[in-house]
Amino acid sequence: MDERSRPRPGLLTRFASTLAARRLRPVALVVVIVLALVAVLWGALVSKPQFTVSSYDAGPLDQFAVGRLVPFEESGLYVFGLDDGRLRVLDGVVRATGCRVHWLPEDRRAESENPDRTPGAFLDPCSGAIWAIDGDAVSGTSAPLRTFIATVSEDASGVLHVYVEVIGRDAGGGSAGR
Repeated sequence: MDERSRPRPGLLTRFASTLAARRLRPVALVVVIVLALVAVLWGALVSKPQFTVSSYDAGPLDQFAVGRLVPFEESGLYVFGLDDGRLRVLDGVVRATGCRVHWLPEDRRAESENPDRTPGAFLDPCSGAIWAIDGDAVSGTSAPLRTFIATVSEDASGVLHVYVEVIGRDAGGGSAGR
């Protein structure tokens, strides 16, 4: 059968299908709007995310230096001075195990990864994983230690302080008391 011999839909058939499509458009629009409203209400009323952001005053800026690690045991944070002058704040709570890392200043297992090949490593007592002084994974895991944002601002007395924004856990150390 060639193109000319195939029956073409009549004018009435084309008009009916166009009319049905036009009638469904407003219904489809209403359905989409109702579903969107249900999703918004569900998120706002039923499914509250468990997300915390807190701030921690790490102290005066002059206590930090390039290549120096400053531990804050009570909060489970470690602040390390990078070669470019920035500060890297390491989370001492391992997300995978929930355990607090131990800083071992004389440990040589991460020496090849540490700046200036200095000794020192973080150890997860639960998994045995090792991280370098800057939080990069050395062994036992491929995930680095989580980092937080550090900002420097002047306090009320004019002294520059380092403030850490702790995201996803309590600045006091969270529930990782192991």
